[in-house]
Amino acid sequence: MPCARPAYRRQASLCYNDRVVSTAPLGIVDTLSAGFATVNRRLWLLLLPILLDLLLTFGPGVGLAPVVESSVALFRQPLETREAGARPGLAQENLRQMLEQSAETVGTFRDANVLGLLAWQIPSLVSATSTSPLPKLRGAAVTELDNGWVLLGYGLALCLLSLLGASVYLAALAHALRSDSRDLARLGRSILRGWISFSMLFALLLLLALPASGAALLLLGAASLLGSVPLSLASSLLLAVALTGSFYLFFASDAIFYTDRGPVRSAWYSANVVWRNFWPSAGFILLLLLIQTGIPLAWKLVLEHPLGLLSAIVGQAYISTGLAAAAMLFFAQRYATWRTAARARPPSASA
Repeated sequence: MPCARPAYRRQASLCYNDRVVSTAPLGIVDTLSAGFATVNRRLWLLLLPILLDLLLTFGPGVGLAPVVESSVALFRQPLETREAGARPGLAQENLRQMLEQSAETVGTFRDANVLGLLAWQIPSLVSATSTSPLPKLRGAAVTELDNGWVLLGYGLALCLLSLLGASVYLAALAHALRSDSRDLARLGRSILRGWISFSMLFALLLLLALPASGAALLLLGAASLLGSVPLSLASSLLLAVALTGSFYLFFASDAIFYTDRGPVRSAWYSANVVWRNFWPSAGFILLLLLIQTGIPLAWKLVLEHPLGLLSAIVGQAYISTGLAAAAMLFFAQRYATWRTAARARPPSASA
């Protein structure tokens, strides 16, 4: 018998697969099994990542070779205009090496497909098996971007489309976990609100990252003047801060779509769930990252065969979606437990 639509913000029980799940959170392995069980019951959840991979594999591409060539020339120009007979000092040699390295890094994007930005927030086999930040063109490009401003416009539009696709994907997962599959109006509202909140979350993170990056560069510059040991310590400190922030915000996207709240409140929910369930969260996140890193390595063994490629596309979509459903369920159960416990305490204690 299907369970009634619960008031998710007022009760801790989770309506999952047409039954009420106990407020006692499932273990890590049981959570993974429940996530894949959700996908088995609703295989249509795989459609979006499969369609994205088919587009990136067999569809047209958008190249940016002209922009890359002009950028490489810009980096190499100071090296070519330097006087041939002059012996550079240490600072000039360091600058030369930095410019050369920057030119080589930018040059790796000559045959990149800009449409790969669509896989920024959507699971994709092509993106997961790519050795570069953007996947390479698999055929002739339908157009070549020859202007930096045009590339910026394309990038922003594709990132927004990726966030929209991820909103459809995650809202459908939350819809499935809540077992309110007949309430299509609620699904539509969740997609729209989630897209706005999801975009605002990354905008806020970008606004925080810009001054933080400036402060980090100043810290690294000051540490480099003191020697290699302070520089290594400063780099380790910044890496630890970044990893800690990513750890506590790991479930922010799940919170946005499961609780239908804004980006700040969802980030707060994610941090609270991780803080109150530190070791289970650490183990679960580590296991997810290991699976997400290891599975694409296995797919590379079969990508050269057409049937192997199609099997890898479907398999990657299935595994990624199962892991995404498990992550949302992990958050949902612990969020429900935390909120119920907070309401059960006296006002003085909960304060």
